[in-house]
Amino acid sequence: NASLAMKFGGIKEQSDLWASTEIQTASGVRRRLFADFRQEQPFLRYLEIQKDGSQKNLELTPEQTTEPSESLIASLESDGQIIGRARERLITYEYGQRIQVREVDGKVYSFKVIQGPKAFSCAPDAAKNLSCSCEE
Repeated sequence: NASLAMKFGGIKEQSDLWASTEIQTASGVRRRLFADFRQEQPFLRYLEIQKDGSQKNLELTPEQTTEPSESLIASLESDGQIIGRARERLITYEYGQRIQVREVDGKVYSFKVIQGPKAFSCAPDAAKNLSCSCEE
């Protein structure tokens, strides 16, 4: 975006913090793939979502957990119909500002603009109204 580039400079780096895909199997079971990239060693979790909302870990080998291939993820996603995707990423700009963006089903859900010790964030509240705040 040209207006951000004028204030923040160009994009220096972009990285995914985590990504989640929810599927529903033919038998109606909901499952979630959760890839976490925030640690030095990324990891993948494969979960079954119980009727009460709790989550049960499904078995993956240690190699699949710590070094998931694109073909493994595609294979697990093909266990059912994709019913939702979410991800959070961090964008770092040339002048030091950072924007943390959470997307749900391809649309921005929430964001946080960080400049030094200050931050401005917006996210939906319980009533799904956009709520914004400043932090120092």
